[in-house]
Amino acid sequence: MNYFRSRDALFNALGARIFGRLTPSAQVLETSAVYPPSRARLTLKASFEADVTFHETAGLAGGRQMVTLLHLAFEGLILNTLTVPGVLEIQPNLDPWIDLLVERLLPEPQA
Repeated sequence: MNYFRSRDALFNALGARIFGRLTPSAQVLETSAVYPPSRARLTLKASFEADVTFHETAGLAGGRQMVTLLHLAFEGLILNTLTVPGVLEIQPNLDPWIDLLVERLLPEPQA
């Protein structure tokens, strides 16, 4: 007999458990506040800020919020491709999916 009633219930429980395990405790968060940010974090932050600056300088719509959405979308695409390739059946050619992400997140201005 299965503990979970459905595959969805299993995945929901698994996701909750993973996020629960990965979420740092309040004590860890307090302790980490006394240490300076890591080089990797500073580099990622600088890269993100450069993307925001480029986006705004180019006059693209949405500002910081749009850049955040783009980062989340593309990082999700990369994570999925590296960790569970084939699950979404979007490989081997990601180009149409990338084009669709850009088209949906940054539509052409209406004339």
